[in-house]
Amino acid sequence: MKKEKFSLLLAVAFWTVVNLNSSSLYAQNSNPWPISGPVGIGTQTPSAALEIDNASNFIPNPLNNNQVQYPNVCNCTPSLKINSQTYNYVSNQVLPSMYNLFEIDYLNNNLTPPIPSPSTLFSVNTLGQTAINKATASHTLDVGGDINADGNLSVLGGLINSYTTTGSLIMNANTSSVNGPAVELYGSNYAPDPARAGSLHFVSYGNAVPPGGGYPPFVFEFINYDPSIPTWTTNVAITTDGRTFMGSDLISNYWSSMPTGYNLYVSKGILTERLKVAVDPSNGGTDWSDFVFAKNYKLMPLSKVETYVKENKHLPEIPSATEVNKDGIDVGQMDAKLLQKIEELTLYAIQQQKEIESLKGEIKEMKK
Repeated sequence: MKKEKFSLLLAVAFWTVVNLNSSSLYAQNSNPWPISGPVGIGTQTPSAALEIDNASNFIPNPLNNNQVQYPNVCNCTPSLKINSQTYNYVSNQVLPSMYNLFEIDYLNNNLTPPIPSPSTLFSVNTLGQTAINKATASHTLDVGGDINADGNLSVLGGLINSYTTTGSLIMNANTSSVNGPAVELYGSNYAPDPARAGSLHFVSYGNAVPPGGGYPPFVFEFINYDPSIPTWTTNVAITTDGRTFMGSDLISNYWSSMPTGYNLYVSKGILTERLKVAVDPSNGGTDWSDFVFAKNYKLMPLSKVETYVKENKHLPEIPSATEVNKDGIDVGQMDAKLLQKIEELTLYAIQQQKEIESLKGEIKEMKK
C-alpha cells in the first residue's frame, strides 16, 4: 500500500513539473538560498544571472473549418510586475511622497579606491518617472547624458527645454553643423562663447551653386500646405549666397526671370510708410546730382535736347520704357537722375531769364 501511494505521489509530481514547464514559472526556491548560479523564471536553463521567459503566453490558434491558419493569439501578461504598497502604521511618521520603486545599480570595484556607493544606471519611481544614468527622476523621462535616436523622435503637446541659461539646445540633421543643417539655441548666459548668448542660429548646408544647374540652391524655405486644394506652396526662400525671394511666382521662375546682383526679390509690391535709400560715400558724392552746378559742367543746348527727344522718345540719360520693363529701375539712381534733370531745368531757366533781361534792356534802349 505504501508503495502504491509513493507511485501515485511520484506521478503527481511528474505531472506538476510537466505543466509548470509549459504554463507556469520556475524559480530557485531552496533553503538556504544558493550563493551562486543563474536564476530562471519560466525556463529551466537560464543563460544569464536572471532570465525571465514569458513565451508561453502565445497560444496557437487552431485551424478553422476552411483549414486556414490564423495568427497566434496572445494571452498577454507582463513578464515582470512589481507592486508596491505604502502603509503608515505610525501616526506621526512622515512617508516620502516619492521614492525609487525599481533600480539597476552598478558598482565598479576595479577602481582604486573603489566607488563608495553604486551608481544608478536606471530607475523608476512611484510617480512613474524614469531616470537613465541618473539616481532619481523629476520628469517623466530624465536622461543623464546624450540621446541617440536612429528613428523619429516626437514630442506631442509639450516643450523642449534645456533647463539652463548657460547651456544650449542644438538639433543637427547629421552629427554636427559642419556636415548637415542645424538649429542652434543658446542660453542667455551661454558660457563657452558669450558672443552667442541669447541667440538663435539656423545653419544651412549646401553648395553655393548646385552642380549642373537645375533647381535653385534654396537652403531655407517657408512652405505652406493648403489641404483644400491640396498643394504645397513655397512663399519665402533663401539661397546659399544670402539672396531672399518672397512670392511663390518668383521662386517657381527663379532661373528664367531673376536679374543678378541683388539680395532681396519681392513680387506684388512692398507697402511701407518710409523708405530710405543710401548712396555709396566712397564715390565722393558723384552718386548725387550736385555736380550739375559745378562751373565746368557742360549743359546740353536745348536744341540738342529737342533732337534727342524726337529720335529716342525719352530724355537723355533716362532709361527707356523697354529698358525699365526688362531691368527695372534703381530707386537711388533714378532719384539722382530726376534731380539732375530738375537742376538742368533750373540752369535753363536761369539762362532764359538772363536772355529775357537782356532783351528788355535792348527794347528799352530802342524806345528812347
